[in-house]
Amino acid sequence: MRGGFGKSTPRRRCLFVTSRSLQFHQRAMKKLRQQALQCIAADAQLQQRYQLLRSAQGLGEISAVQTLAELLLLPADREVRQWVAYAGLDPREYSSGTSVRKYTRISKVGNAHLRRALYMPALVASRVEPHLQRFTWPTIPAAHWPHSIQFAPRCTPTKTKTAA
Repeated sequence: MRGGFGKSTPRRRCLFVTSRSLQFHQRAMKKLRQQALQCIAADAQLQQRYQLLRSAQGLGEISAVQTLAELLLLPADREVRQWVAYAGLDPREYSSGTSVRKYTRISKVGNAHLRRALYMPALVASRVEPHLQRFTWPTIPAAHWPHSIQFAPRCTPTKTKTAA
């Protein structure tokens, strides 16, 4: 046949195998999510914590399940600072002697899975929650923005005159 529609080319075979693999993994993730929600529904305390997480702006079903799963590993008697340190969200100051002082950043020493589960909900909440909007980029003076943000408008192509 013309155009290779009837032939099994390596590219077609690769696309077919990849497509089937993707479908398999999507079904497996859906099944795991349903089982996690069933486990949460079976326990009153888990259900209460899950509903509390879902009530936060930006935390959807998947993020709430991931966050709950990571936080269940911790003992309940920890203080807030210990929870924050476990997530690796505690501030870390960088200084070198007296001359170099950089902005305070998160330590990233703690649980990377928990930080990953909270990243997108934090972005969503920073856009929709009025109390969090003052912590976003536009409120920081432009001189302190990272290089990629500070010069982003200048990256657009402009017409230049060429010498003839």
